[in-house]
Amino acid sequence: MSKLAFRGKWVLLIVSIMAISFIAVSEARESVVLKVWSTQVEYDSIPATEFLVQKFEQENPGIEIDLQIVPWGEIEAKWAPAVAAGTQPDISSANPVHMSSLAGGGYLEPVDDVINVIGPENLQPNYLRLQKMPNGKYYGIPYIVAPITFWYRKDLMAEAGLEVPKRWDEWLNAAAKLKTEETWGTLWWVSPNVNHVFEATNKSYWLGPDGNVVYNSPETIEAFKFMKELSNYGPAGFLNYGFTEVNNALTYGKVAMAPHYTDFIVDLSRRKPDLMKNMGNAQIPANKVEGTGIGGNCWIMFKSPRTEEAGKFLQFMMRKENVKYWFQEAKGGWLPPLNSLFDDPDFWNKEPYKSYPDVYKVLVQNAIVGSLQGMDFENWPYAGEIEGSWINVIEFQKYALEGKPVDKAVADAAREMERIVEAARRTYEVK
Repeated sequence: MSKLAFRGKWVLLIVSIMAISFIAVSEARESVVLKVWSTQVEYDSIPATEFLVQKFEQENPGIEIDLQIVPWGEIEAKWAPAVAAGTQPDISSANPVHMSSLAGGGYLEPVDDVINVIGPENLQPNYLRLQKMPNGKYYGIPYIVAPITFWYRKDLMAEAGLEVPKRWDEWLNAAAKLKTEETWGTLWWVSPNVNHVFEATNKSYWLGPDGNVVYNSPETIEAFKFMKELSNYGPAGFLNYGFTEVNNALTYGKVAMAPHYTDFIVDLSRRKPDLMKNMGNAQIPANKVEGTGIGGNCWIMFKSPRTEEAGKFLQFMMRKENVKYWFQEAKGGWLPPLNSLFDDPDFWNKEPYKSYPDVYKVLVQNAIVGSLQGMDFENWPYAGEIEGSWINVIEFQKYALEGKPVDKAVADAAREMERIVEAARRTYEVK
C-alpha cells in the first residue's frame, strides 16, 4: 500500500471521528433543560408528577426537566432572589395572587398560546378569568381548583335539631349550641383569603373596579365585629391558628363547623372513615350577598430563552389524559380545571371522589360560583401585594385580641392598602 493511500485512509478516519464528535456535541448542545418548580408535596402527588415528567421526556427527546419540589411555605421567598440572580424557574406552581404580582412586575410570559391549544372553553371559566390581567392577556393556567366551603358535622347538627346555617345569625346560634367541652362550635383559618370570604359576603371589598381601595366601609366594620363575636365559640387562641391547625381540628373531629378548603378530606377518610361519613358541606353562610371563596394552583411561565419548550411542557401537562392521571394518582381530592373531567363518570370513580359524591357535588357547584379571595374585580397586579401584607388579618387581630377600636383598625388597614397600591402603581407596568 502506498504512503499516499495509507495517509488517505487515516485522513478519512480522522474526518469521520470528528464528524461523529461534532454530531454528538451538537446533540448535547441542542438538549434543553427546563427548570420546573412544583409545590405539590401532599399524598402521592410527587410520584404522580415524576411519572408525567418522565413521560414528557420520552415524548420530547432533547428536552429535559429539572423538577424541583418546593413547599408552599418556601416558594414565595425563593422567587425574588432567583429572579435577581437570573436562576428563576422556567415554569412554576403559583396561585392567581402570586401570578398577578409577578406578571405586574414584568417577570412572566403570557400563556395565551397554551390556553388556546387547551381550549378556553374547556377550562373552568370562573377560575380561568382569574388568570387574566388588565391588558387582556393570560399569565396563569388553572391547574388545581380549590373552593372554600362550609364544613359541618351532620351528626352533631341532627342531635341539636339544627339546620345547616345559611345566614350569619344562624351561624352564631349554631356555634353557641354546638360548643361543648369536647367539641368547638366553630373556627377558621385566620388568613387574608379566608377572612376576606367573611368580608365579601357582607359586601366589603379591598378594591373597587378602578383599582382604588374601598376597604374603609361600614360593611368591613360589621364583618370585623361578626368575626370577633363568632370567635367566642372556638378554642382559646385560635385567632392565631394556621392552616395546619384547622386541618387537624377537622381531621380529628374537634370542631363542629368550619369554612375551609378540601385538604383534610383524604386524611380524615383514611384515619376516621366513619367521621368522614358524618361530614357535610355547603355554601358559606352570608349576610348581605351569597358567595364563596375559590383558591387553587396555576402554572406560570417565567421569561426565559426557553419559552417554546416551556409551552410544550404546559400543553402536555394540561392534556386531558394527563390531568386525569395526575388527579387520580395524586389522591389529594382536589378538583381538576377541565370541564370535560367534571362530566367524565370515570374520573369520579376513584377515591376519594367515589365515596363522597354529595361532598364533591357541593364543591363543584361552589367552584362554578366562587370568586377569588381578595380579588373582587379583574386581576389588578397589586391585589397580590395586599394579600401578601396580611393587613386585613393584622388589623382584625389588633381589634379582636388587643382591644383596638374597630373603626380605627379598619381605617388603618385601608390606609396601608392605599400605600401598597400607590407603591405598586409606581413599580408595576402592565402592558
